[in-house]
Amino acid sequence: MPHSPRPILRATQTRPFYISSRYQLRLPSSSRYTPSFQTGHNQLCQIHRLLSTISAPTKDTWSPSQYEKFSEQRSLPIRDLINAVKPHLTTTTPTIYDLGCGSATSTSMLASAFPDARIIGVDSSEAMLSEARKRMPGTDFQDCDIQDWSVDPDVISRVKESKGQIMLFSNSTFHWLPQRTRIPTLTRLLDPLPPGSILALQFPSTHRSPTHIQMRKTASVRNAPWSKYFGKGRFPDFDRAESAARYYSSLGGLCEKMEVWKTEYMHVVPDTQAIVEWVKGTGLRPFLDWIEGPNERAAFLKEYERWVAKEYGGPENRVVVEGRTEGVVLGYRRQFVLGVRK
Repeated sequence: MPHSPRPILRATQTRPFYISSRYQLRLPSSSRYTPSFQTGHNQLCQIHRLLSTISAPTKDTWSPSQYEKFSEQRSLPIRDLINAVKPHLTTTTPTIYDLGCGSATSTSMLASAFPDARIIGVDSSEAMLSEARKRMPGTDFQDCDIQDWSVDPDVISRVKESKGQIMLFSNSTFHWLPQRTRIPTLTRLLDPLPPGSILALQFPSTHRSPTHIQMRKTASVRNAPWSKYFGKGRFPDFDRAESAARYYSSLGGLCEKMEVWKTEYMHVVPDTQAIVEWVKGTGLRPFLDWIEGPNERAAFLKEYERWVAKEYGGPENRVVVEGRTEGVVLGYRRQFVLGVRK
């Protein structure tokens, strides 16, 4: 998707600065991979959802409006991943699955980039899917957890017969999976796909970022109004991203080409409160969900806001143009994984 340059004078916009490291690997054709599992069927989604509803339902606390407050900034890695995929496409009519499609921001960008593709969105949040269906009423959206989902075997057969391509595209989703299930889920999904199929995903790599370290530190404060909701070392935090070597080692037997890289996006946002609003839509959300009392939740948020203002509000982090403060900089690291099925 072409990208037109944008000024930084509006603090609500993002200046496209990147700090990037990229590693490339072309694997030998002799590499072998032997799966130790059987590919599941899409009916598992319905079974899993039914059992979850009967036994231990979980509240869907995703807020499309909160997440979309920074849609322009969140679109940058989607655009970069789409551009990275284009050289590997051999057809104008691929079948694309947008895993963790959310409110269809990434789905709509995929539709614009590949207008002749068949695109299917997959997500487990009913709130997000409701918004996605409003945005793209003619698109097929499937309600399922990606840990239980798989590509329909009939689709795989048709794509093989037509010598087409399947793409598994995922924006900011796999970091929500426990680390022990991420790569097994990827190998399970990728294994049955025909040669030339593409795996393309990106997700935040923010476990060691100041914003996320402070979430854990705030939760660890003793004798605070919210302390009773967090045990020692017990946080609703997602696991850190795997190393590039782990992805190459685990997926290399399935892929003839692979690339793994990280990019840090230096976003300009209006002020430090905007940083809090940013993480309230993603990483901070589970922490707030764990705090049942509204007063305790407000106290937690106030303490976190105080720290963010101190960490990010200093003169070294402010953007000042012609004597006018235009915003503050939020560095946000993301990890990318791109593979082509052998």
